[in-house]
Amino acid sequence: MSVDGIDAHPRPLQRGGPPVVVGGNSEAGLRRAVAFGDGWYGYRLDPPSAAAAVERLRQLAKDAGRDPTDLEVTVTPSTALDDRVLRAYIDAGVDRLVVIAEGADLDEVATIVEAHRPARWMSASSLQRKDLP
Repeated sequence: MSVDGIDAHPRPLQRGGPPVVVGGNSEAGLRRAVAFGDGWYGYRLDPPSAAAAVERLRQLAKDAGRDPTDLEVTVTPSTALDDRVLRAYIDAGVDRLVVIAEGADLDEVATIVEAHRPARWMSASSLQRKDLP
């Protein structure tokens, strides 16, 4: 979009602007991610649902002439994480998990945050799928 006589600051740090991540667990959401996004965000999905969505997203990208691996996949898990569940999300093609720390009080939230810290599964310096269980 271009508007004459208007100049916006600060400018994006990266060429092309920030990445656009499109959310939505529906077919329409997946299509919008392929058409307009750099990534897709699925909310409250279990590993099988995430796998099905990623498979459909990749097919839509191929059909649109896009490289399916160009779309980063982020999911908020619908369940608590353990090594088995984490591996299932990885195998489903999920690149990033966003964990919601919900609790009745601050102590409960802190417990959830601690249980889901990335260092629990890997060192922060090597975030690679091959290093995970």
